Amino acid sequence: MSELKCKRIGLVILTFLGLSALATSLIIHIYGLDLRIAKSLHDSSLGEIGWLTGKASPWIQFYRYGEYPAVIMAILAFAIFLLAKAGKFPAIYTKSCLVVVLTVILGPGLVVNGILKNCWGRPRPADTISFGGTSPDRNFLNPGGPGAGKSFVCGHCANAFAVSSGVAFFPFHPGIAGFLFGAGLALGTLGSFARMAQGGHYLSDVVWSGFIVLSIIVWLYFCIFKILAVERE
Repeated sequence: MSELKCKRIGLVILTFLGLSALATSLIIHIYGLDLRIAKSLHDSSLGEIGWLTGKASPWIQFYRYGEYPAVIMAILAFAIFLLAKAGKFPAIYTKSCLVVVLTVILGPGLVVNGILKNCWGRPRPADTISFGGTSPDRNFLNPGGPGAGKSFVCGHCANAFAVSSGVAFFPFHPGIAGFLFGAGLALGTLGSFARMAQGGHYLSDVVWSGFIVLSIIVWLYFCIFKILAVERE
């Protein structure tokens, strides 16, 4: 596969992910799914402490430890990258390792926690008047800016979805790559439910975390490092 074809495939997938994110957002907005799902997970009789499901096992564990797998993966990938550069590990793994490392840095690190969470300005469900808090409800399409809340988007979910970056090893270990990709999607989905059940995020927050991280993986894999083109020449 040529580098140009590899990049074109990546752009097609990115376009699909972008359109899917917009379509999903529209559905969430039209049907009011953010508020409806949050209310279904909250015991209104208990006010601000009514997020009972999210405080129970196993969901509380996703909050405490859900960010660890991606961070550990990134550390191991960086170690392998350094060993490969030192000639003590096969050099073919370097680009795949960089996909894992940069996904964690750029996704959960820069875009999610560094930019959107700090700048978008959306109060968490648990902080809003509807659920016993003091902040006004705010639609994700109507950001309040810095200081208005850190609900959009979900950092824990982004880290969980980042485990899917292990798909970058597909040319060499398709079985392991497929497992890590599926594990990332599963962890991201379970983590998303946990954070919604804890009153930390709305549906749109966790959905966008997934789309952002997957888009970064595709961009790095197909457009920047062009792993399929380089490794299969």
